[in-house]
Amino acid sequence: IMAIINSLAVGKARNSAGNLTFSTIKGRTIAREKPAYVRNPQTLKQTEQREKMTKIVAAWRQFGYQVKHLFTVIAGYGSAYNQFVKLNISKAKTLVVDAITGKVTPIVGLVMGSGKYDSDAIYLSFSETDMAHFNVSSPQLIDEMQAGDVFGVIRWNSTSKKFEVYSEELFDEQIPMLRNGNYLDTDVVVQVNDLYAGYWYSSARNLSSTPILKKREV
Repeated sequence: IMAIINSLAVGKARNSAGNLTFSTIKGRTIAREKPAYVRNPQTLKQTEQREKMTKIVAAWRQFGYQVKHLFTVIAGYGSAYNQFVKLNISKAKTLVVDAITGKVTPIVGLVMGSGKYDSDAIYLSFSETDMAHFNVSSPQLIDEMQAGDVFGVIRWNSTSKKFEVYSEELFDEQIPMLRNGNYLDTDVVVQVNDLYAGYWYSSARNLSSTPILKKREV
């Protein structure tokens, strides 16, 4: 049972009292009643669901939290974490978790943000030396970009097994370049078999694109 509490006495409670547990989400204090009895059947379906949740939570803790600012479109009173789980739970079964280290290997199709613009609004091209170039295919997005916004690259290095988020501030003179079909240089090397995604983000307006991991092919 869940109830929304609006009380100065409770305030921004985060703990428990009696059979109630309090939490504050987006400014609202929510009380949940603790179940008196918890059933824990081990059906195959429930076991599979728990395994998927375990994997997706591990993915969030390892690298998802690094892009939490890119989850700018969230339904209701959810959080970046909730949105990450919601958008990626269907792919969790194919995530590989190292049995010893507990580390998760990202996969193609993982959604690393949820924004106003879809993943096709931005794409990356690559130089002969594997340097990533930032490109924008959405005229509407280009018109919305402002100096001070951020453009960048998310990369999973398939060799070093590192997850990296690169960002760079957008300047006034770069916007006409994008509008004319040109690209912006980055300092990011994306090699064959690396996973990557380009993104745009405005902290001032809490807007973003929706980066989805792709694999760089030969």
